[in-house]
Amino acid sequence: MPPDSFSIYEYLAIFAAVGFASGFVSGFFGIGGGFVRVPLFLLLFPYLVVHGELVMHVAVATSLALGIPSGIISLRRRMASGTFDGEYFRGWAVGLCVGTLIGTALFPYMPSLAMKVLYVIVLLMFAVYFGLVPDNLVISRELPRGLVRFFISGGISSYVVMTGVGGGSANTFAMKASSMPLQQAMTIGTASALIINVVGSVGCMLSGWNQPDLPWWNFGFVDGMVFLAMVPGIVLASAWGTQMSLGMDKKIFKKAYAGFLAIITAYMIYNLVG
Repeated sequence: MPPDSFSIYEYLAIFAAVGFASGFVSGFFGIGGGFVRVPLFLLLFPYLVVHGELVMHVAVATSLALGIPSGIISLRRRMASGTFDGEYFRGWAVGLCVGTLIGTALFPYMPSLAMKVLYVIVLLMFAVYFGLVPDNLVISRELPRGLVRFFISGGISSYVVMTGVGGGSANTFAMKASSMPLQQAMTIGTASALIINVVGSVGCMLSGWNQPDLPWWNFGFVDGMVFLAMVPGIVLASAWGTQMSLGMDKKIFKKAYAGFLAIITAYMIYNLVG
C-alpha cells in the first residue's frame, strides 16, 4: 500500500496527473499509451512502495487496461472515416486472440527482467524505424494471408501482452510494411490494440487474482485505483494532444517521435541495469 507519507487521495492525485500527461503524449505522437505509461509506472510504483517484486507485471497489466477506453473512442472515430477493412481484419483477429491468450497464460511466469529486456528491444526497433527508415519502406507487396497472417498477428499480440508496448503501433507497422494504405493500416492497428487490451487485461486480472502482496484495490495484476484515477485524464488529454499535432511538419514530427522513443529507451536501459 502507499507509504505513510502518502494518503490514498495523494496517490489518486499523482496518477491523475500521470494520466493527463500520458494521454497528451499518446495523442500528440499517435502512439499506444504503453510506450508512456509503463516507464512512468516503473518510476513511480517503487517510490510509492506498492506491488513489491511484481512492479513490471502490474505496470504492464494496468497499462493494457488503460488502453481500453481510449481505444474505443479512437476506433469509433476511425470506423466513421470508412477506412476499416473488416473482411481482412476478421482473419487477422483470429491470430490476435490466440496470441493474446498465449501471452496471458505465460504472463505470471515471466521474470520481470525478461519483460524489461523485451520491452527495451521493441523500443529500440521503433526508435530506429521512425528515426532512420524511409517512409516508403515496403517489406511485402501483398498482405499476409493464411497461416502467415495467423502467426504474424499471434506473435505480435503475445509480445505486446508480455511487455505492454503499443499494440496499435506494432500492428500498424505490420500492415503498412505489407503495402496497406496508411489510414487503413492505422485503423487495423487501432482495432487490433483494442482486442489485445481487452483480452489481455482480463487475462491478467484472472492470472493475478490470488497473487499475494498486492494492494486490496488491485484486480489481479491490474491496479484498480490507478485505472480509475488515470482514465479521465487519458480521454481528455489524448484529444488535446492530437489537436496540437495537426499541421506539424511531417519530417519534424517524425524526428520528434524518434527522439521521444530514444529518451524512453535510455530510461528503460537505466532502469534495467540500475
